[in-house]
Amino acid sequence: MLHRAIFLLSLTLTHISLSVTASELTNNTVNFVNSLDPQQASLVLFKFKDEERFNWKFVPTARKGLPLKELNAQQKQLAIIVLKSSLSEQGFNKATSIIDLEEVLKVLNNEAYRDTELYYLSIFGQPQNDNIWAWRFEGHHLSLNFTVEQGKLAAVTPNFWGANPANVPSGDKQGLRVLKLEEDLARELINNLSAEQQKQAIISNKAYRDILTRNQQQVSPLANKGILFSALNSEQKAQLLGIISVYLNNMPKDLAQSRYQQIQSHSINNLQFAWAGSIKVNQKHYYRIQGDSFLIEYDNVQNNGNHIHTVWRDFKGDFGRDLLQEHHTKHKH
Repeated sequence: MLHRAIFLLSLTLTHISLSVTASELTNNTVNFVNSLDPQQASLVLFKFKDEERFNWKFVPTARKGLPLKELNAQQKQLAIIVLKSSLSEQGFNKATSIIDLEEVLKVLNNEAYRDTELYYLSIFGQPQNDNIWAWRFEGHHLSLNFTVEQGKLAAVTPNFWGANPANVPSGDKQGLRVLKLEEDLARELINNLSAEQQKQAIISNKAYRDILTRNQQQVSPLANKGILFSALNSEQKAQLLGIISVYLNNMPKDLAQSRYQQIQSHSINNLQFAWAGSIKVNQKHYYRIQGDSFLIEYDNVQNNGNHIHTVWRDFKGDFGRDLLQEHHTKHKH
């Protein structure tokens, strides 16, 4: 298990797809906007300060923005290029696999309303002119929020990823587990703890019904519970960092490296790992990893423990809030 965790850590530093150049994401977004007709542009473009920027959801519901469904083939291709520019290769593949699960649900549950093209783009600000702007890609089980500063992707939270089914039970995709590592590595860690360590790490014998932060616009640190990084042995520490690396690896290389270095250099011993529910396979469970500046939440409770929700939140940096504050400090308006 230690070898596996160390291998995952190496992914963060060497095997994420090549980082986006300073202008590539902005140029790709401008190309997409320029392809739209006036009606489409009116749906996708918002002011940067619009409150809609903070109105994120991960359930299947009506949304503001422009759905893939209302784009022609060329526009869809340009939209996908923007998404691909905002994620690592792993993150992009994971996003498209989550979207594909809508077709699985349509067949499994006879739910005709499921639609792989009901994923919406929203752009906040003017990519071609503004020093800071943002965009969102969102639909069922995906809410990816990106903030761009000086033409470079600078913040990617909140980012939410879900999988239903977590393990596809039948059909062409039987056995597919889109969020496999998020589940398996955490269970390996909790089972690798001693009985005494598990008493610290397991904060409830019953899993919570969902991630505790839901889709709150801003979050604060959760209860100070769980086992501290400093209380783990070297193998367990590598396992915990391996779990974090799975989430980091959804981000472009430069941003992932920066976040990883921040975690290592800022109070790493204060990281906490907390578990709720069963530690057995195919049972309902929840875990979280909390640091001084961020929170990862995961739950697998719905559908008898076959429905995953995961999210990364930054206490000060969600929606690029810290970047905006720093920008206003440097540039008095």
